Amino acid sequence: MSPGYAAPEQFADGYGSPDDITDIYQLRAVFYELFTGRPPFEGRPMRVMRQVETEQPTPPSELVDVPPGLDDVLLTALATERDERYDAVVLLRNDLQELFDRS
Repeated sequence: MSPGYAAPEQFADGYGSPDDITDIYQLRAVFYELFTGRPPFEGRPMRVMRQVETEQPTPPSELVDVPPGLDDVLLTALATERDERYDAVVLLRNDLQELFDRS
């Protein structure tokens, strides 16, 4: 496990057990890096783990030139609380497709 791509529930019991929603978080962390050129959080492993639990990543549009709507999609999937994330990868895909179709 790499803390920079791990969901909070992968290292903190208070967030529940890892499941398919965890996978969506991890996928979004990879997407975040693809769009911005950097992972959502950086630093030593323990610092990154604390950031994952307590901070929100910088909106991608503040780092690179991307449609502002991408911020909502990426930050929703990277939400610390599981119930604030996408419930299924198909919902994530649909939002990305809609964003692509608009641009």
